[in-house]
Amino acid sequence: MGLHAKILILLSTVVTVIAVGAMSLLTVTEEDRMMNDLEQRARVTRKALQVSAGTALADENANIDYLQLLTEQFARLPHVVAVEVFNENAIVVAHSDESRIGSSPDDEHERSVSRVYDTGQTVEIVDSESGYLSRFVAVTGADLGADDVAAVVEIVMEAGGDSGLSELTAQVVARAVAASVGNIFRDARSQRRYIQKLAESFATLPDIASVEIFDSEGTALAHSNPSLIGRRSLSVLTPAVEEVLESKRIYRQEMGDFLSNLVPVFSLVSDADQEVLGVVELLLDTAPIKEQVATARTNTLAMVLFMAAMAWLAIFWALNRLVLMPVDELSAAMQKVADGEYEVAIDVSRSDELGALARSFDRMRKELKATTVSRDYLDSMVDSLNEALIVTSPDGKVKRLNPAARRLLNAEAPDLLGLPIGEILKGSPPAEAAGGDGANNGSVPENREGVLLSRGGREIPVLFSTASLERSGSGENEIVWMAQEITSRKRVEEQIRRLNMELDRRVRERTVELQTALDELESFSYTVSHDLRSPLRTMAGYSDALEEDAGDRLDEQSRDYVRRIREGANRLSSMIDDLLTLSRVSRSELEREEVDLSKLATVVAEELKAGEPDRKAEFRIADNLKADCDAGLLLVVLENLLGNAWKFTRKHDEALIEFGRDVDELGREVYFVRDDGAGFDMSYADKLFGAFQRLHSAREFDGTGIGLATVQRIVRRHGGEIWASGQVEKGATFSFTLSGR
Repeated sequence: MGLHAKILILLSTVVTVIAVGAMSLLTVTEEDRMMNDLEQRARVTRKALQVSAGTALADENANIDYLQLLTEQFARLPHVVAVEVFNENAIVVAHSDESRIGSSPDDEHERSVSRVYDTGQTVEIVDSESGYLSRFVAVTGADLGADDVAAVVEIVMEAGGDSGLSELTAQVVARAVAASVGNIFRDARSQRRYIQKLAESFATLPDIASVEIFDSEGTALAHSNPSLIGRRSLSVLTPAVEEVLESKRIYRQEMGDFLSNLVPVFSLVSDADQEVLGVVELLLDTAPIKEQVATARTNTLAMVLFMAAMAWLAIFWALNRLVLMPVDELSAAMQKVADGEYEVAIDVSRSDELGALARSFDRMRKELKATTVSRDYLDSMVDSLNEALIVTSPDGKVKRLNPAARRLLNAEAPDLLGLPIGEILKGSPPAEAAGGDGANNGSVPENREGVLLSRGGREIPVLFSTASLERSGSGENEIVWMAQEITSRKRVEEQIRRLNMELDRRVRERTVELQTALDELESFSYTVSHDLRSPLRTMAGYSDALEEDAGDRLDEQSRDYVRRIREGANRLSSMIDDLLTLSRVSRSELEREEVDLSKLATVVAEELKAGEPDRKAEFRIADNLKADCDAGLLLVVLENLLGNAWKFTRKHDEALIEFGRDVDELGREVYFVRDDGAGFDMSYADKLFGAFQRLHSAREFDGTGIGLATVQRIVRRHGGEIWASGQVEKGATFSFTLSGR
């Protein structure tokens, strides 16, 4: 027997046992419920019959006190709230609450009492506040032989509860009170007739087989079957009746399908409440209950068998659906994977042990798929390559070509197989690639240039490499040749070579032109420095001589003319010097070295202060400012920038000139020269670094307008940049950078 069958049988057995136990418990519970229900109904009937018989067996001097005792006794029955008796004037003559005797009811109750007196029919009303059900019952001759309604009994019942038991209680109380009231209002001659009617009336209630009333001597005074009146009790009951008369307790005894209840009947007067007037036998028919129990057991057995069958089917379906089918599917998937079919759909959505097993197997399948390559997969991968692939034997003979190789060679595989690789690929070293010394394990992993020879005679430039591929089991290596066509690259390389040649030619031409321009600039510089200086010296010399020899004969205007001639000559000489400096800056070769800019700035500052020792100007030069630059050119930069700061702070009584270094947001070192002098309008900042561009007149501040242009050219030759910021009469800041080598 398989594991699945064992599991199925075990589960079916467990479910069947549970079902049998549950249904058996339900059967016993139902049987107990029916017997308890019968006992409840019997208790109500016994109580009512006991009280009613007491009034019937009492002596003829019984009075209205019996009626009051009756209402109090009946009010103690289950579901009974109150019992009251009305006379024909709707006055309460007896009530379970003695304080209500003699009172009149409300309008609704009075109408109900009047209706019962008029029609003799039972009336029911429901109290809207308490929800109690009031039932008004007529005490008429229909029950005990009287011709007219003797009284009206109101029985107040609880709402809800066991509706069957409540209905039975209402019927029993109505009959008992009617019998008792009729008995109270009877004459002495009708006592036996009342007792007989009492037995017959109670025998009509549900589950009552017969009612028999005995006197204190054990003689039957009344029986629901009139033919048995006047005899001694059955021999089987005689000991039981005698025991009840002596013990004054209820006696119960089963008699086949019947349950006999022997109830003592006591006097209701307070002085003789323990006097036994007789015995009432209430014979209950238990056959219907037993039939119901037997039917319930049969139904239970059928239900157990049905539930067991359904449980077996459900377990079989669940086991097949949740266990057997998934196991079979997983087994089939495993078989496919074992056969090399890795594209198998596996359900991994379950959260139980089978789901964990399926997920583990799916991971194994994916790993096998990732690590196992079939021959077809290798063939498709080789055929999909854009590069030409050629496989040769150890002796260099072609064994295989992929489609890309066949396209380049313009031939089919049968025409190429068996050819030596040297007839296909020029520049290939077959012996070296195959191992050189015959070891058959060599390779040429680096790329080499070669030429593929197509069958049409066209030479195709390629870049190729080789690798050794060991054949399993043979001990020999095959050679794999990978070749990539580089015709386009060769064409581009040729174009680049031609462009480089053209560029070299143009560079040489531009170099010649530049050298010619430099020679012309050199010639111009020579002309300026020699040819122009001589007339300027003559003008300056004669103006000095004129002022010296004839100065006392010249008027003031003439002397001003002479002074202006001399100043103009000097200014023109300074401009020539600045132009020569600018020319040298452009032509001189940079000699970079580590330069201490702090020392250079200090030297320039000392020279400026020595020229005007009376000025109150402070230089703040940061320490240890070093840069990789040309020392001579940076000296020119600092002379111009610090000289401008010194010049443009001249009109201030006190001045502050700073030289320092910052780092900008790009991480560059930025050097600056800052002053608090005349400043400038930022709208003219673009004119600062142009040659001969001045923002102040020569009368305000002297100068030629060449200095900042020279500074800009030096900074640019160092790979840096320079810029300025300022505000009129609040100073200016000139910032510049210097790149490394």
